Amino acid sequence: MIAAAAAVLCFPLAVADAQDLISDVIANGEIKVGVVTGCPPFAFADEQGNITGFNADIAAELADMLGVKLSLIEIKPEGLLENPECDIVLSGAPRTIDLAVFYRFSEPYFQSGQAVIVTEKGPDVKSCDALDKQGVRIAVVEGTRGKQVANRKFKNAGISIVKDEAEAFSMLLREKADAFVCDGLLAENICLEHTGYRVVPGRLSQDFYCVMFPKGSDETKKSEEWHCIPWFNALISELKLSKRYIEIFNKWFGSDRSLR
Repeated sequence: MIAAAAAVLCFPLAVADAQDLISDVIANGEIKVGVVTGCPPFAFADEQGNITGFNADIAAELADMLGVKLSLIEIKPEGLLENPECDIVLSGAPRTIDLAVFYRFSEPYFQSGQAVIVTEKGPDVKSCDALDKQGVRIAVVEGTRGKQVANRKFKNAGISIVKDEAEAFSMLLREKADAFVCDGLLAENICLEHTGYRVVPGRLSQDFYCVMFPKGSDETKKSEEWHCIPWFNALISELKLSKRYIEIFNKWFGSDRSLR
């Protein structure tokens, strides 16, 4: 990747000009990446307890392009709003207004959209709009894009807010909910692993997944965040154009899915 290599070669100039996140990462030889787990295939713990998934592989590529060691730090969904101790965050959730209070965002490294899961044995729902009526129970996860979109799209249905994806899907299993709103590729992955469920045709939104930079509490830190974001944008753009990005996407989402 000639352009990426050129970008990395320019990093010493940034170090000379300002002490920022890039300077610290290069100087320490390590980047600490917070990864929100519990949302396969984006990030989850394997049988050995290691963090794996699409976001973990993207983090590894960014560390490699920077020429530093990667340290993955597990973050629970609720921990996103608690100023995690890491350099950057790769979340299983897209950028939202709520998260913008706590983070700045890079250019997107991934694009998707919110979808709806229903049971095969339930009514033959042919569109998401058909669910917007009284008596329909829709499960969403607290603090997610799915919750925001569901509240906007389903004015007449009942919205049940739960703490995580496992609890939301459990409500479907126990017939305590008629539908579950979550990321489209996550929804497809759930339906591949569990028979008797399907994704309703169409998407409720267009969402963008970005590298997230925890906001600092002082003006110096805020200046450092703005300084480093263009460098990460350059790396993300180069990665998305590479064969390696396609390999990572196909590994976790399948080659028959449309590349976002």
